[in-house]
Amino acid sequence: MAQQPPLIKDDPLYKLLRDGSIKEFNERKTRGEKADLRGADFHRVDLRGMDADGLDLSNCYFRMCDLRGLDLTKAKLEG
Repeated sequence: MAQQPPLIKDDPLYKLLRDGSIKEFNERKTRGEKADLRGADFHRVDLRGMDADGLDLSNCYFRMCDLRGLDLTKAKLEG
């Protein structure tokens, strides 16, 4: 089965990440908001400081994405 191309998603928390609003993303995630990030396109997005614990980042596209300092040990990364 062919892999789907990365998606620019309509999810509000995904949009925060693409806009560089990492602090607001983390605050809303801490309050319990859920994000659908599966298969998302993070090409050239700066994700430094993002709380990735428990996120499903399977099949995401991270080419030229800034992941420095991220702890991805509790994130789902298949695909």
